[in-house]
Amino acid sequence: MDAETLKQMYGDEYPAAIMWNGIRMPLCEETRFMRFFQIANEDSFKSISRFLDGSAHLSFEDLKRELPNWSLEERSDFHLGTMDVSFYEQADGPDMLRYIVANGIQYDWVMVAHQLVIQLSQNEAFELLAACLKKRGEMSAENLMEAIVRTKHPEAEKTLRAWFKENWENPKLWDEDLSLNMVAFDTLGCIRHLISMGVSPKEFEEQVRALAKHPGKKSREYWREFFRLYFPWFEPVYGNEFGEIIENSGE
Repeated sequence: MDAETLKQMYGDEYPAAIMWNGIRMPLCEETRFMRFFQIANEDSFKSISRFLDGSAHLSFEDLKRELPNWSLEERSDFHLGTMDVSFYEQADGPDMLRYIVANGIQYDWVMVAHQLVIQLSQNEAFELLAACLKKRGEMSAENLMEAIVRTKHPEAEKTLRAWFKENWENPKLWDEDLSLNMVAFDTLGCIRHLISMGVSPKEFEEQVRALAKHPGKKSREYWREFFRLYFPWFEPVYGNEFGEIIENSGE
């Protein structure tokens, strides 16, 4: 893809502005790897990677030199720019991914998880993802778990079971967090993935009943619709009109 192709897709004003769903959206922000288009005072926006038209470049040597010193904002810009493009399909793409896993932070691993499955062999992708999963960090491991399932590796279920056990035994599991208890969030997510792989929901009914009463509301609500497919009694704690918390018995 090049600039002319993008002009055909988004109009002759690109990159100063684009036509999207019949609406003209001017350029509102440009970063090293991305462009963002938005109508003033409106929430909806459109983002386009600068790798698509060739206005952004990053060689493997550039990556090795720069990645260790990138801020989280710079990492986010890079991963967003490479998310839906064929960046890692270049000849040294797999080596870039290996370098990111070996030298990046948890945020990097999470962001390239699915690219590992696409660009590397089943065994290598699985081994890298499983190693990342063991290195607990502050972020959710949801992308890593989902990518492990995508590998369809024979050890995938065993790995997720071990991850579930580690989370279940983590004393932070039951902490109340007004934002999101990441251990509880990942524990429910892990159960979800195991069920999606064919494990009987009944195997986890006791744990799900306990987690359905978790003091962290957001940890339960995110997976609510999925768990209600298998456990109709699964409901989050909710508030009444006076803001008082009402507990669901889970019966």
